[in-house]
Amino acid sequence: MRNLKKFLALVLAMMMTLSLMVTVNASSFKDDDDITAVYGEAIDVLTELGVIKGYGEDDPNEGKFLPKNNITRAEVAAIMYRIVTGDVNDANVHLYKYDSEFTDVNSDNWFAPYVNFCANNELVKGRGNGKFDPKANITGYEALVMILRAIGYNNPSEFTNPSTWRTKASGYGMKHGLTENIQEGSLGAFATREVVAEIMFKGLLAPMQNYSILTNYTTDLLVDASEVNSAGNIIYKTDVPNTLMYQTFKIVGKRFDVVNNMEAVGSDNYGRPSTLWVKDADTDTVDNGGKYIVNPVAADTVAAAKTNDPDNPGNALGADVAVGGSYVPATTPGATYKGVEKAALTINKTPVKTYKGTVVTECQFTTDVNDNKTIDKDDI
Repeated sequence: MRNLKKFLALVLAMMMTLSLMVTVNASSFKDDDDITAVYGEAIDVLTELGVIKGYGEDDPNEGKFLPKNNITRAEVAAIMYRIVTGDVNDANVHLYKYDSEFTDVNSDNWFAPYVNFCANNELVKGRGNGKFDPKANITGYEALVMILRAIGYNNPSEFTNPSTWRTKASGYGMKHGLTENIQEGSLGAFATREVVAEIMFKGLLAPMQNYSILTNYTTDLLVDASEVNSAGNIIYKTDVPNTLMYQTFKIVGKRFDVVNNMEAVGSDNYGRPSTLWVKDADTDTVDNGGKYIVNPVAADTVAAAKTNDPDNPGNALGADVAVGGSYVPATTPGATYKGVEKAALTINKTPVKTYKGTVVTECQFTTDVNDNKTIDKDDI
């Protein structure tokens, strides 16, 4: 069996080499290799959305992202503007050029409209004495607070106590997974560009909040399952929270393989592995249960699938699963996805460089097949 797995891995490696030779991250930065692997998806998605940019023309670092470099408060204000407005091409940013509340933000500064927008929408506060300190490096805590305010943690007294605001920000960040990939205890230091990308990306996916003086924070729901379901008609198995990803970009999520409990990986026209982020299909409605979520769709293979119920092994799916394209709730065991939604982003998977000094590459599929062991080039 091990020989077979190794043989399959070698075949896949040779086949994928031809297609992966030209495969790069969606970001396509010259210094992609410097990006920490766990932050790769954040940078890929935010780049594809147009939220983050690399260094442009007339800069000595043109075409690079410089993931390990620090990032300024002004630069993060620009990211926040794009995340909240969706104006990723900065077409309307000039509208916020004037009327700054900070003495160190002038209308002729490139960052003025971004900072002014964020200040007007209470996403940022100054550092005291009427100053924003735009050119200063931002800390992890400061970046975290910005995105937390954007998703609804906007109690006027939130994050204002000098002795507790960091602890509160950290708590909210952990609650929603914004900091799960960030080294514990590092938020107080200046944040790197890749760390800020991670925080912002996870913030896009976090459930938005509504604040009330009576109820404090409650989740902002796109679908309240209790309001659309009835005793004999379960349309949504769970509530569907609003997110900045949906509110700004109308993206409902990333395709997921329910059968194998893993990210669903497809391929582009050249056979390169890729992940698809999708928008709702035109036919999706709350009444049919397809709105605001990534839809699994019934097919012949789904109807024949087996449940994962250990107390009732081998049984086919329940009677509510129809054949021929009817909607199946996302929680249905054995449900598989089909391309019914609108593609929003296609993120090419990053090939894993295996051998120094050679052009041989290995895709993650191959790594998984081969028990996560690299393949010696002499074996190919």
